[in-house]
Amino acid sequence: MKYEYREAPEGINNPPVSHLKEAFVLAGGLTLLVVGLFLVLGWAADRLVGRLSPQGEKRLADMLRVPGYPGGKSKGAEDLQQVLDRLSRRQPAAYPLQVTVACSEQVNALALPGGTIVVFSGLLSRMRSENELAMVLGHEIGHFAARDHLKGLGRTLVFLALTTALFGGGDGVPSFLQHVVGVTSYRFSRAQEEAADQAGARLVNEEYGHAGGIVDFFRSLEAEGHQSEAGAWFSTHPAHHKRIEELEGLIAREAWQVREVKPLNGREWAERSCGK
Repeated sequence: MKYEYREAPEGINNPPVSHLKEAFVLAGGLTLLVVGLFLVLGWAADRLVGRLSPQGEKRLADMLRVPGYPGGKSKGAEDLQQVLDRLSRRQPAAYPLQVTVACSEQVNALALPGGTIVVFSGLLSRMRSENELAMVLGHEIGHFAARDHLKGLGRTLVFLALTTALFGGGDGVPSFLQHVVGVTSYRFSRAQEEAADQAGARLVNEEYGHAGGIVDFFRSLEAEGHQSEAGAWFSTHPAHHKRIEELEGLIAREAWQVREVKPLNGREWAERSCGK
């Protein structure tokens, strides 16, 4: 057989599709897959959490105790507990609720599985009336009533399971992916916050016979510029001015009265709780 030399076609070593485009398609597909799994499994976790008994929630709370947050009543938190107990009698929970103070300059409060409300001293020191504090505690009672704290926990566990399976967890999880997945749950979280605001406002109105003080905390944060419009979009909480508008609309619709509030020295309460 006679050998016949042939010239190689032009561009034979260059693929028709660029490597960069293939990498982009692969990364985009992987991101959509993870977000899709997170949404589906998160939806399933939200449905399953409604079947968890209060006893099961208490056991889960013991297993997943959050590091850095005290699990019981903190010293000096008796005053807060009295306010919480009065509100709880108007909307009994499936288990006794208790409040504890975390000594931190964070301006925040949160509801933990098992019935613990954590109020940060940075928030407590800003309270100027008992009504304002009752609104914060009533908001967290609203989260317990809707079992929001477990729904958020379920989505977090789903996210960690997915990222650990894909990347091995730790520093191997790309930060951009955490951000993309996190943004998908913000809208739902903001809806939960708005519902908890309304639950807290109703409790304050029932306890004090008027709605005075329910927007004071948000007004003070708005005045101090704690949340910009851009920051609000990426936050789990609605913008302060939106919350004020919603609550003032609720007051108008329900024709609630707004009278003088019961003064409170939040800084003194915070210092006593933190042993200063």
